[in-house]
Amino acid sequence: MRFRGSPEAAARRGTVLYYHGFGGDKGRCEPYMTALAGAGFLGVSLDAAGHGDRRLADFDVIFEPERWDTDFEATETDFLKLIDDTAAEVPSVVDDLLARGWARPDRAGICGRSLGGNISYAALLADRRLRAAVSIVGSPEWTGLLVGARRGGR
Repeated sequence: MRFRGSPEAAARRGTVLYYHGFGGDKGRCEPYMTALAGAGFLGVSLDAAGHGDRRLADFDVIFEPERWDTDFEATETDFLKLIDDTAAEVPSVVDDLLARGWARPDRAGICGRSLGGNISYAALLADRRLRAAVSIVGSPEWTGLLVGARRGGR
């Protein structure tokens, strides 16, 4: 988490959730957190489901490059589940930030790169309190279904 002054003061400007790319972790987001804080925002970087501090024990097996060629459908399903699981967590993250005074319901946004960009799109469906989204090298078009995101959220 990065901010200038206090988290409460930065939250008045806006709180931005930031998600990393596939295979990465929240630590790779430091340059973006610094830029957000420099612009007066509260930046919060998070590990996507199955990544970083909660990396799947069998991540390297599930997402082994050859598996994408030999069993694309199963690998894609596992990949989409990471997006869906992470997006489904966003309402709880926003709830927690609101309770701490580190977000305002009218000034919450989300951003991400690659996998994080896909999560950003899905999170918009999971939590309607998100007022802005930026997807860097992410796409809202998936061939699979995102079950949690289709629930409608808040």
